[in-house]
Amino acid sequence: MSLIKLPSTRCYWSTNFRIGSIADVMTVNMFGKIKRFLHFSDNEAVSNDRLSKIKPLVELLRSRFLSVPLEENLSVDEQIIPFKGHHKLKQYLPKKPHKWGYKVYVLSGISGFAYHVELYSGKEDNNVLPSETDVGASGNVVIRLAGPSQTV
Repeated sequence: MSLIKLPSTRCYWSTNFRIGSIADVMTVNMFGKIKRFLHFSDNEAVSNDRLSKIKPLVELLRSRFLSVPLEENLSVDEQIIPFKGHHKLKQYLPKKPHKWGYKVYVLSGISGFAYHVELYSGKEDNNVLPSETDVGASGNVVIRLAGPSQTV
């Protein structure tokens, strides 16, 4: 669905636009149920952390990314996960191809593989350990992503 973009999810099963690689795998109703009930954390848990709902998924991905040996040449950059819905974490970056979405800082290699990710959740994200010097928001992100422990 991310490769073949249609106006709505139901179009992938419609007679006019039917995409066999999707429609042959499951029914539209089954897809709707999975999408409706797929959760990554307990809805009853109360937290002030803006990322609490997806934190388990992000931590799992981060641990998998870190299990891959690093390349020699690395880069830290920000990326946008495109999203146009309503959410308090949505950012507007006018110079990106996808201007609206979730901002993510990524440590990646020349191959394009993401070795470490950090989702941006606001100005309060600028965490500095007591043993580290505060070098500004951008510098702190680079230190966190490229640091020896690579854990946040």
